[in-house]
Amino acid sequence: MRFLMIPTDAVQVSSVASRRGVDPKNVSELAASIREFGQLQPIIVRKMGDGDQYELLAGEHRLRAAKKAKLRTVEAKVVDVDDIDAGLISIEENIQRYPLGDFEFMDATVRWKELHEQKHGKPKRGGDRRSAAAKKDGKNKTERLGFETEAAERLGVSEDTVRNVLARAGKAAPEVKEAWKSGEINASQVDEIVKLPKAQQVEVLREVVGESRDETRTIVAAKKRGIKESANDKALRRLTRLLKEATPLAERLSNVLTNAVIIIEREGITGIGGIGTIRIGFELNVLHDMLDKLERLL
Repeated sequence: MRFLMIPTDAVQVSSVASRRGVDPKNVSELAASIREFGQLQPIIVRKMGDGDQYELLAGEHRLRAAKKAKLRTVEAKVVDVDDIDAGLISIEENIQRYPLGDFEFMDATVRWKELHEQKHGKPKRGGDRRSAAAKKDGKNKTERLGFETEAAERLGVSEDTVRNVLARAGKAAPEVKEAWKSGEINASQVDEIVKLPKAQQVEVLREVVGESRDETRTIVAAKKRGIKESANDKALRRLTRLLKEATPLAERLSNVLTNAVIIIEREGITGIGGIGTIRIGFELNVLHDMLDKLERLL
C-alpha cells in the first residue's frame, strides 16, 4: 500500500467494485470543501496492468468533486488486491461512510457476505458462536470471525441486526425486493410480507402498496388463513386510514358526513399536541358514500 498523487483522468471506475448512485448535491458540497480546504480523504485505487491507469475502488464522489473543483491530480491510496478484496473494499466504504436506505443497506450486506465467504469460506456449524475465542487470542481475527460478528463490529450494530437484514433478504421474493427497491413498499412492510411463502408474497404485493405496517399485517394474516378480504373489510380499512388524517378536521366532518354521529373525546390536549378519538356511527350501506365524501374533503 502506498499513497500517490495521480492525474484525475487516469482513474477509471471499477467494474468489480460496488456501485451506488452518485448524489450531485454531495459532489457539489465536496467540491466546495476541496476548493476551500483541499482534499481531506484519499480515494482508493489499484493499478491496471503495466500502464499509468488506475481502477477506482472507493471514493467516486471524491473523484468527481476533485474534477468539479478543477484539480488535475488527486491523492490516492494505491492497494494491491484481487477482485474479491476490491469488492470488499468498495462495499465497506459505501456501507460505512454513506447513509444508505434500508434496501441499499440490505443489498450491500448480502453482497458483502458473499464476498466474505468467497475469501474465507463459509463458517462451520456454530461459526459465529466461536467468535469469543477469536477475540480473545487476537490471531488472524478477520479469518476466524464469522461474517455476522465482523460486520456488526465494523458497523457498530448488534449481530442480531445483521442476522435480521440477511434473513429478510433470504426470505423475500424477487418481486417484493423490486417493489422495495422502487419505494412502493418499505422495510416494515417487507417484514410482514416475508411471513408468507414466496408465491403468496407476490399475490399480496399489489394489495399492500401504500398501506401501513398494521394494514399490511392484517392483509398478510388474512392470506395465511386463506380468507379473502371482503368489500366491507376493505372499506373499514379505508375508514381507519382516513380517520388518522381526519382528526384535525372533526368539525368539518360533522358538517360533511350528515349521516354520521361524531363524538370527540379529548384527553389532556394542549396546543397542537394531544390525544383525541373520533367515533363515527354509520350503516354499512352508506359507508362507501361516506368514504368518498371523506376523500374529497381531505
